[in-house]
Amino acid sequence: MLVLALGWAASAAAQSSAIPSGTPVLSAASRPPAGLVIVTRDGKTYKNVEVKKVAPDGLLISYAPDTGGVGISKLKFTDLPDDLQRRYGFNQTNAVAFEKAERQSTGRMRAQLIEADKAAEASHFAEDLSDAWASARVSGTGFFITSDGYMLTCFHVVTNAARIVVGTKRGVLPAQMVQSDEDNDIALLKVEGNFTALPLAASNSVNLGESVFTIGFPNPGVQGMQVKVTRGEISSLAGAQDDPTEYQVSVPVQPGNSGGALVDEYGNVTGIVVARLSDQAALATSGMLAQEVNYAIKGFYANGLLQQTTDLTGKLKSPHPSRDRRPEDVVREAQDATALVICY
Repeated sequence: MLVLALGWAASAAAQSSAIPSGTPVLSAASRPPAGLVIVTRDGKTYKNVEVKKVAPDGLLISYAPDTGGVGISKLKFTDLPDDLQRRYGFNQTNAVAFEKAERQSTGRMRAQLIEADKAAEASHFAEDLSDAWASARVSGTGFFITSDGYMLTCFHVVTNAARIVVGTKRGVLPAQMVQSDEDNDIALLKVEGNFTALPLAASNSVNLGESVFTIGFPNPGVQGMQVKVTRGEISSLAGAQDDPTEYQVSVPVQPGNSGGALVDEYGNVTGIVVARLSDQAALATSGMLAQEVNYAIKGFYANGLLQQTTDLTGKLKSPHPSRDRRPEDVVREAQDATALVICY
């Protein structure tokens, strides 16, 4: 029962005192004038009642609390005496339909408010990233692998950086390079805070033709600061010129995707986006532009770097099992774990 009290007597909205002797009680014999009393089935008493509105599921009334002021309350028909139900034409079927419509309306309003909050948060997030990115020397993508702020990106994104910051939902935060592997183009960064982390896939779990996606910040100056998701497949288990440290993937990528996670359908990181076949090289060798020929470092090659960091012991997440997960849940987790890496 929703009670809204008008005036200073808000705490005395519903009274359970006995009905005073001589007070007229609402009956089916006459229409209830103001000043009468309603006693609900559970014994709550409302005095000086005036019916303001009749709804299919109950009555909106005003009443006088014992402590003074005016109270407003919605009383459900199911809580009222039989004579009151008959007088106001209570119909169980109509009441159920009305309450269902009310719940649906409330649910839609709640969903709209949630979406509005998300849009406002995304707009604020994009503004913060845009301000930080405006004076950057270079930018890329990274992803958290522990909840306490260790993250991976590509070494070529952060090399020679005088200062590194990362754009997250918590704001634009400073980052430090902890370890790097220039040969395999991998860097480990550390950011202070608590974050969503992604698990690394087992080294032997990736198959030719497997569906994968990446999420990152391609061409922020042109495409904007909102994260972008692109999907494709593992096109080859080797990279350019049969490089065993990389996969060839058909996932579309652009400058700015470097360092982003290559994620399988279960939410495990299978690789790190590193490069695309250049148009110039494709034209020079074949006379044609390459179509979705891109590369990712195999996740396995991050293990050596991670093993050098003793603080990571026991912090890495176990891979998600190979069972169905809702695609939107997998993408949401990857989005929450992804950050824009900005270097100055």
